[in-house]
Amino acid sequence: MEKDSAEFTSHQNEFIKKIEKFENGEKVEGVLKNHIPEKIKYLDYKNGGIGGFRNEIGKFLIIENFPYFYNYDGKGLRSELTFTIDKEGQIKNVTATGDNDNFNTLVKVALYKTSGNWIPSEMDGRKVNDNLRLPITFQLN
Repeated sequence: MEKDSAEFTSHQNEFIKKIEKFENGEKVEGVLKNHIPEKIKYLDYKNGGIGGFRNEIGKFLIIENFPYFYNYDGKGLRSELTFTIDKEGQIKNVTATGDNDNFNTLVKVALYKTSGNWIPSEMDGRKVNDNLRLPITFQLN
C-alpha cells in the first residue's frame, strides 16, 4: 500500500510542476494553453450572408408538390437541420431531425440544392470547420 501511495504522490508532484510551468507561460507537454485567437474571420455565405442562405433554403421547400403533405393542412412541420461547413467551404455531416421523416428528407434535399457558396471561418489565419444548426418550421394553411 505504501508503494501505491508513493507512486501517487510522485505523479501528483509531477503534475503540480507541469501546472506551475504552464502558469509561468512555459510550453508543457500534455497541457493545453487556453488560447484565445487574436484574429477571427467568421463564416459567411457568398450569396447574401446567412439571410441569403435562409432565403435560398426557403425557395427549395416547395411542399405543395408533394401529395403526402396534404393531410397536414393547418398543422406545423418542424425540423432541425444540423451540418458542418468544412475548411474548404463544403457541406458535410448533414442531419435533419423532427417528427415527420418526409419533411426531414425534404429539408436535407433543400440544403443540397443551395449553391453552397460558403466562405469558411478563420482563426489566426487558419481555416476551421463550423457546425451549424438551423431550425425550420413550416405552417401549412
